[in-house]
Amino acid sequence: MTDEPSLVFLVERNEFKDAVSYLFSCRTRNRKPGAEYFDVDSGNTQIEMEVTGASSSCSAVVEKAGYARAPLIALEWCCKALRSIKDDRLRIHFSAGQLKMGSLIFKHEGISLRHRGGRLIDLPVDAPLPDVLALLTLFTAEEIEESGMLARVRKADRYASRLIDRAAKTLAPLGTTRNALDEFIKEQLNLRIQQSN
Repeated sequence: MTDEPSLVFLVERNEFKDAVSYLFSCRTRNRKPGAEYFDVDSGNTQIEMEVTGASSSCSAVVEKAGYARAPLIALEWCCKALRSIKDDRLRIHFSAGQLKMGSLIFKHEGISLRHRGGRLIDLPVDAPLPDVLALLTLFTAEEIEESGMLARVRKADRYASRLIDRAAKTLAPLGTTRNALDEFIKEQLNLRIQQSN
């Protein structure tokens, strides 16, 4: 029998509830469930949880160290489940496709165990559009996806494309083409990146 990858820890219910509630309140209100992820990483005596633009931690007795990722809908489930759990101490168990909290189980194919080391990319929830678009230049598609930012970057790219289309229509009487505007925007993004380094 092989030991499947998992993350297992014991936490005080109220401390964990505060940490989860903080993350849940930091997520973007109009985000579709499952579009973004939250990450959980274990230290020796604590766990750290992270969503785009925010993180929280709480003390824990780590039974099995690891690094887990779950869709934001699982964070919502945690918030609701914690209202009905009365135990002072909780055993939390992440495994592939499943999150177990006490005797309650949440199953979702998006729950996974990952290599440890945290997110490579993070931005504040309210980061301006140029900062989100700059990720396309600074990181590979794989790095963006590994950091749980792919949906956000794709949404920003679609929005920017619509803005450029509208500007091209407005400026067409002046002989400005969409390609010229596209190149101008790329130059501005590169300039912004250079200035921030």
